[in-house]
Amino acid sequence: MAVIDDRLEGALEEYVRRYARRARVDMTTALTGFTSLAVEYIAGVDHAGVTLVTNGGIMRCLAATDGHPLVLDNIQRTYGQGPCLDAAAGQQTFRIDDMASEERWPAFAAKAVACTPVRSVLAYPVFTDGSTYAALNLYADRTGRLDARAEAEGALIASRISSFLKADRVRTRPVRSSRSDVIAAAKTLLMRRFSIDVAQAFALLVKLAKQENDSIEAVARTLVSGNS
Repeated sequence: MAVIDDRLEGALEEYVRRYARRARVDMTTALTGFTSLAVEYIAGVDHAGVTLVTNGGIMRCLAATDGHPLVLDNIQRTYGQGPCLDAAAGQQTFRIDDMASEERWPAFAAKAVACTPVRSVLAYPVFTDGSTYAALNLYADRTGRLDARAEAEGALIASRISSFLKADRVRTRPVRSSRSDVIAAAKTLLMRRFSIDVAQAFALLVKLAKQENDSIEAVARTLVSGNS
């Protein structure tokens, strides 16, 4: 059995304890903290995110450490396949050691290699209520970087996220956006989520629009409505 880093366990305990003192908890902020802990403490993890999937076919990124998890979620939404989608909907853990040779989700893997530096993935189920599902996704920029220890440590974070999402204190934070300025609202959302400036936020919108072969406005509306 892989040994889990004591520092990670301590950091998780302190993080959960901090939120336990609060009467109400903002879901996006708290989940982003969990993903940040994954990148900070799990060797090999370069990016992390939490994905939400519903029976109605809605798939969106609830939290992420940077823009790459958002891009990867959009690729999976476009092709209807991928490890994060299957981990959430199928409630089982999936691993990719080398994106370039991945055969279970070929369209996703090929596009991910073309659009991101990510080469290894671990995806864990963290929540289901029968109609809504969620997954924790860990990404590495090198092949074979996520070993047995990384998988065990990721599973620990996934279990804490699962407990967090089941708590009735959790609430979502609405994103206020006007119809006349949906692109500005989407840029603001991206700036806050990924701590980037307005130019970088717009560049990310452009990248997502090209990737999905859609207009910038359509992509912006998807982002804003998905976080409302």
